[in-house]
Amino acid sequence: MKKKSVVVITIFSILIIGAIVAYIALSNFLTKSYYQQTFLMEDESMEPAIAKGDKLKSDRQYENLQRGDIVVVNSLIDNQPIVRRVIGLPHENVEFSSDKMTIRNSASPSGFVLAEPYIQGTPARTRFSWTLKENEYLVLADNRSESNDSSKFGPINSSRILAKIVNLE
Repeated sequence: MKKKSVVVITIFSILIIGAIVAYIALSNFLTKSYYQQTFLMEDESMEPAIAKGDKLKSDRQYENLQRGDIVVVNSLIDNQPIVRRVIGLPHENVEFSSDKMTIRNSASPSGFVLAEPYIQGTPARTRFSWTLKENEYLVLADNRSESNDSSKFGPINSSRILAKIVNLE
């Protein structure tokens, strides 16, 4: 009788452990699939860094966006998700003039010219200037000749940023 109860307890323990492992694996999978999403680049706006047809893995749980990060945002023009590069950060003044992007902030009050080796195409706009508020970002395409970005619709609120691109698939 003792052997039978030991066997039952062992089987029960194995089932409990198996259920816990399955629960953890399923939770991890569901959490990852909610926070990580794949986007297909549908236009040439980010070339040459990201080509039309590239698959991009994004993360909805991002922290502390930095200049140069690539993000997915809801466009202010048609409310569709678009992929753009973060150029201006909250509390900065961003000015584009004479083919130069100048950033002024608390660390550099007189400003600095942003090096942008990723740019393709001649910018269609000749001049713009924005002073960004709390939770506002300036996002631009790398291929700026014909793009739907902050140079057209202005700064975006952080609530419009859907995800940060973490890598190409």
